[in-house]
Amino acid sequence: MRALRTDRQIAQAEVATLLGVKEATYARYENGSSSMTVGRLIHVFEVLDITPEEFFDPFVNERPSRSKDKSGETVKNKLMGETVDHLEKLDDTILKMVHGLVIAMEPRTIRRQ
Repeated sequence: MRALRTDRQIAQAEVATLLGVKEATYARYENGSSSMTVGRLIHVFEVLDITPEEFFDPFVNERPSRSKDKSGETVKNKLMGETVDHLEKLDDTILKMVHGLVIAMEPRTIRRQ
């Protein structure tokens, strides 16, 4: 988020004000020490004038995966991209439920890795 914000030459304090949170709270969002709701993330997209693809693309493209499909694209990257496409179509209520499910699954996923 920091890179996206600084690319747009917007001060951290300004983003915090537009989001209706304290600057310290927004700073914790940027440094990853505090999580935010899906609704807040969508609000960040609006404030920074970015799309979900712009936000998630670095995560999809930076994480290497060993398995590849027939076209040579990594399976994980393909799944991430398709997942983002589907998430964009969901309304806020359903997106919050999906987010809760993903968060609930996280400890199990980390243990498997």
